[in-house]
Amino acid sequence: MAHGIRWGVGHSAGVIGVGLLALVLRGALSIDVVSAWGERFVGVMLCGIGIWGLRTAFADQAETHSDGYYPHGRRHKHPAFAVGTVHGLAGSSHLLGIVPALALPTNTEAAAYLLVFGLGTIAAMATFSTFIGWFASRPGARRARVQSGLMSTFSMLAIIVGGVWFCQGI
Repeated sequence: MAHGIRWGVGHSAGVIGVGLLALVLRGALSIDVVSAWGERFVGVMLCGIGIWGLRTAFADQAETHSDGYYPHGRRHKHPAFAVGTVHGLAGSSHLLGIVPALALPTNTEAAAYLLVFGLGTIAAMATFSTFIGWFASRPGARRARVQSGLMSTFSMLAIIVGGVWFCQGI
């Protein structure tokens, strides 16, 4: 859950940052250009995370005990806040979350909207990561082979999604 909260806080910070920038520069900034560059950056980041995950999955196989379990449990050093922030900075779908703030008559109301939007994002990402953590902690899923298989599968998906995401930003 803690990783999900950090991910959600980072994501919210990115969205709120874009939202506040859009409020300050309401007519002078092309949100489409900022979004396209953000899309490219997220694509590259997802590919990097996928490559990191594959390396970790293969390295972890060498660290297992003869009983098939990891010697010290899984240690996640994933920078959830940074990834969430970058993801929050990018994406045309995030504009749909920001547009209502731009339509509000005062900056105070717009800022309050962005704050509540951010809190909702944190709650959703914390819930999602809690579910994934619960699934991964099931007795059969704690075996090193299963963990490495899951890590490899989702790492490959991250590389594929990152490549598609990057190409959409072009």
